[in-house]
Amino acid sequence: MSQSRIFYIIVGILFYGCGEPTPEGGYRSNGEECEWGFQCSGELCIAEQVGGDFSGWPGGVCTKACTGNDCPGNQICTDLGDGGYCLPDCSRSSTECREGYLCHPQLNVCLPHCIATGCPSGLSCAESGICEADHKVLVPPGAPCEAHNDCMTGYCIAPTLDGKPTGWTDGICSMPCSTDGCDGPFQCVVLDATPVCLPSCTESAQCRDGYLCNPEIGACLPDCRSGWTCGTGYQCGQDGLCTFITADLGAGGEACLADWQCQTGWCLEESDDQGPTGWVGGLCTIPCGPLGQCPPATQCAALSGSAWCLTSCTPGPGSLGSCRPGYVCDPFLSVCLPNCHNDGWDCGVQYQCNMQGICAPGGRRR
Repeated sequence: MSQSRIFYIIVGILFYGCGEPTPEGGYRSNGEECEWGFQCSGELCIAEQVGGDFSGWPGGVCTKACTGNDCPGNQICTDLGDGGYCLPDCSRSSTECREGYLCHPQLNVCLPHCIATGCPSGLSCAESGICEADHKVLVPPGAPCEAHNDCMTGYCIAPTLDGKPTGWTDGICSMPCSTDGCDGPFQCVVLDATPVCLPSCTESAQCRDGYLCNPEIGACLPDCRSGWTCGTGYQCGQDGLCTFITADLGAGGEACLADWQCQTGWCLEESDDQGPTGWVGGLCTIPCGPLGQCPPATQCAALSGSAWCLTSCTPGPGSLGSCRPGYVCDPFLSVCLPNCHNDGWDCGVQYQCNMQGICAPGGRRR
């Protein structure tokens, strides 16, 4: 970096404790020239020379560290990159900036004329002599990125994390989403429990290089052959798409902890945010079809406004043993339901729980 662009802020040397005398003519106000901190009423001097190099502040400037509105009435607390400093308020008609300084039109404080002094990193010198922020073109969702401030949305899934590749080739601008979905040609996808918007697609030709269209999700995801981790319960296929490890997945009616453990992709979990649900060990299932269709050996049962395909059973003597432990054969629906004595299962007001663990007329099922 050239000498003219060096922009150091240094704490002026305090001499009061060293017994230095009051400077001739009294202490200088913030904004006036200085060489040493003891010359300034604010006890702080940004000197013109720092280690023999030009700091960018002609003649030096008296100032005072600040954190907000604790500057004198004709001063403004201004962030100079390493903290706040009191500088003259030049928005007042009675205040003029010293030679070599200009009134910044947005900050309203006197700052060095950058054509002579240069600007600190991240700022460019305009023709007016004022240091202005570099104009950075922000990119839209779906475009490559390295950091959040690259994106219009302010959200980037970076290509690296802690120095290690994430599998997201060149990174991708995204945004968080909710159950309402995403605006425009984007799909809301849950990644590591975080729902984000990703480009929607029907074929991989619609995705950027390094990404493939996942047909089950309808969104562009990283090619897992490039290092993206599919996550627990999934494996990277030869086509670069993540697929269920079906050999390890539970069939309908089997125990589960989460959706991904079921061949059907649906799990009635043993507990939720409210506590136990009554579905002991969890249960792999699938929603009923529009006409109540279900796979073989299962039947459709409507429970609390949802219709699920549950394991069929034949009511009668010994039928309790035909269901998994913790479940009983409901004589009214002919499916295996949780034993109503399970924690979290509630028969409701129209059915009641009998000795066999069945909700008999007198209470309403969950």
